[in-house]
Parts: sequence; structure tokens; C-alpha cells
Amino acid sequence: MFEWLRKRRGPAANRPEEAAAAAGVPEAARWYMDAIKPHMGQPFVRVHFHRVTWMAVAGPDEKPADFFALEFRAGDRAALIWCAGPDRWNVGQYIRLAHPGADMTTAPSGLTGAYFSECATCSSLAEAIAFLEVATPEPFRGVPPKTGAAT
Repeated sequence: MFEWLRKRRGPAANRPEEAAAAAGVPEAARWYMDAIKPHMGQPFVRVHFHRVTWMAVAGPDEKPADFFALEFRAGDRAALIWCAGPDRWNVGQYIRLAHPGADMTTAPSGLTGAYFSECATCSSLAEAIAFLEVATPEPFRGVPPKTGAAT
């Protein structure tokens, strides 16, 4: 899935600042953290960005597919943004979480094959974030940034 990424960025050994981190954090996860960093000052991202998450789900052919994505949360719902290739960012719909401590795959979950096939496609991460901001459930739209201790 990340062949195009490796060709664009080169091996981790060519980036000394990343070589040390490479031991415990997959390159794709570090790539997503680098991608979201410039957006962390935006109020929507400060409030709703939850984490870089690793997903292992059944693909369209029922074969396991694993990948990283940016997880956003709004109340009892979560949504994903993931990179599907150069200049192609997919945005999934918000789905209800089973309980506050649940991840998106905890049953009962709305995370199905349709979640990934019925997603919106954007040409940049900034566009994907803006799309998700508009799609945020009404009670959570425009919530001011979190204050105090991080959760």
C-alpha cells in the first residue's frame, strides 16, 4: 500500500532523525504523524483529532487488510481519514462507538466494508479535514478547543 510513499521519501536510513524512531514505530504511522502536524493548530483538529490508529479489517474480497489512518472523535462517534495514494485522501463517515473506551472495531460497530467503499475522496489532507469538519455531528460542531489535561 505504501510503495508510492517509500519511493517519494526514501528509506529511513537516509533520515537520521527518523532512524532512531524507526525501531518501535512503523514508517507509515510516522508518516501520518508528520502529515497531521501542520494542521494541529486548527481548532477542529485540536478538538477532534484522537490518534493515528492501526486498522485490521476484512477487505472487499474478505482478505485481511491492515493500514494506518487518522482517527477523529466527536462525542460517542469516530471517523477515519486515510491516504489512498498520491493526492488521494479518503474520509469515512462518523460511526457510533460501542462505549466511550471502545475503538472503532469494538462490537457492535458500524465499521464494515461499506465504510471504506462509500467514503468521500479529497485531493489533500487539508481538504479531507475540512470535509470531515462539516460532517461532524451537529452537537459537536464548532466546539472550542480542549483545555486542561489531555485525555
